[in-house]
Amino acid sequence: MTVVSDNIRNIAKVPSGSSVWFSSDLRTTDAGIVEPKWQEVKPDASGNITVDLTPGPAKVRFGGALAGDLHIIVPATGTPTLRSLISAALLIPPDSPVELLLAAVEQYFVENPVEGEGLDQTAVDARVKAVGDQNYASIDLVDDVAGKADAQATADALAARVPKPSAAGSSGQVLALASNGATQWIDPPTGGGGSVYVGAVEE
Repeated sequence: MTVVSDNIRNIAKVPSGSSVWFSSDLRTTDAGIVEPKWQEVKPDASGNITVDLTPGPAKVRFGGALAGDLHIIVPATGTPTLRSLISAALLIPPDSPVELLLAAVEQYFVENPVEGEGLDQTAVDARVKAVGDQNYASIDLVDDVAGKADAQATADALAARVPKPSAAGSSGQVLALASNGATQWIDPPTGGGGSVYVGAVEE
């Protein structure tokens, strides 16, 4: 826990008699859960407040304030003043214009440059160009002479295994392979038989 303290007075240096409220969004810590419930802290007669807070994001609200909640960060250790936490938060308040936030981020990287290539645009462009310039071997479509020869040889071998008939057939006849290995052209059969039919004569 971190003890936060301060002295609160109005612009006329009169000690404040109004309470200060502290809270947090629902979150977890190593010790448990921080509920989003407001904690009232009443100043003493001199306007002094002291409160023990869980480190992390927090909100503070002053009684009678119209500005709403102030978002602060409670450090993990030490005894900070409330004014130091508010001052740190007001460097870039939550409702800052986008232009101010972008300028702050740009200035941060100017003062804290990223080591190595990082997100340097020149390095990114160089990498993209290097990938685009890579040469890939073209695929040549060549005539597969050897493949064609193999296919023709296979077809010739199959044709040689089929005995040629002794005479030409007539239109509509089929080539029959008998059980003795001889072939002849016959009319299409209408029933069973001991022949195997391997072709037909086209009309």
